[in-house]
Amino acid sequence: MSDFLKKVEEQETAAAKSLDMERVEALAGELASLQAGKAVNHLLSTEMTRVRVFLDGLFVGPPPLKFLEDLLDIHKSREHQLEAEELPSILQEAGVKGVTLANGRKLEIKTITAATLGDEAEFTTWAEAHGCADILKVKFSVRKGEDLAAVRSKLAEAGANYTEGLDKSGLAQSLGKLARERMEAGLPLPPETALAVRVFEEARLK
Repeated sequence: MSDFLKKVEEQETAAAKSLDMERVEALAGELASLQAGKAVNHLLSTEMTRVRVFLDGLFVGPPPLKFLEDLLDIHKSREHQLEAEELPSILQEAGVKGVTLANGRKLEIKTITAATLGDEAEFTTWAEAHGCADILKVKFSVRKGEDLAAVRSKLAEAGANYTEGLDKSGLAQSLGKLARERMEAGLPLPPETALAVRVFEEARLK
């Protein structure tokens, strides 16, 4: 190993030692529990312990839907807080991008590029003008009783009776990839009104 790589390894080791691993392990365990879908048990055993005390006498029969929805909202909020705020902050302060936990799983901080479609027509025009039209999947619908095969044969002709639109299945992931690749290459992004792009750090368990 070169002196440079040894120095990098020593710096990473020193940074890792500065971590409060007990806290990291606790938060990572909480995140794993939430991601495994154990929201109710997790919440009732932590900050909502008081609910458990009178829960049995609170409802006759199953809990109402609103109660369960509120519980799920708390679950999602806490999961986001751990993924996007607490764990990234702890690791970034120590200068590390990831650690190996006591159970063998790896906790890593990933840079995420997310993109949300805005004005559909504006984005379509931009994509076609910038050589990105391959991201656009077109769908069409026909009127009731109309011959689908006949419509398909006329798609390239003006006046065919069909309606075009973006097929949004899987589009969010494709848009995020498009934005990330263009940013890395130093290429311009679509106008914000056509595509809203945000970059953030997120904790991932492997």
